[in-house]
Amino acid sequence: MSILMNLVRMKKVKEILGEEQAKKCMQNRYILINIWRPIGSNVITKHPLTLCDYYSLDLNKDIHSAENRKSSFSATSSYLISYNPKNTQNWFYLSNMKSNEMFIFKTFDSNLNVARFCAHTGFVNDHVPISELQQTSIETRCLVLFDQ
Repeated sequence: MSILMNLVRMKKVKEILGEEQAKKCMQNRYILINIWRPIGSNVITKHPLTLCDYYSLDLNKDIHSAENRKSSFSATSSYLISYNPKNTQNWFYLSNMKSNEMFIFKTFDSNLNVARFCAHTGFVNDHVPISELQQTSIETRCLVLFDQ
């Protein structure tokens, strides 16, 4: 899985920086991070973002690569997390998240000696009252380059 993940992320870096600059930058460590936060006055209750502890995943059994085809010429790669029957995955979310709060989490790290990514998704929270209020969020993706 690590080889496939590296290839997918290297392609993304090349798209952002161009071939020549990407080759230079990828000689050092680089990471991709997401910044996610609610916007507007309504708190996020019904469909919160949830994050999984990397070290609670079985990387050989829980994670599966997937390709999302938009057309015969365009596709994106992603990963799916399957249910672990041993129930070892630890998922976390922030209840009643407000627009002055945010999650910053890593979606890729080229360093093989650290947590490589943070699995994340939204879920339907059945433990809160039904609300018709619109809950809106925004996500920004950042490429972080290291000098060494």
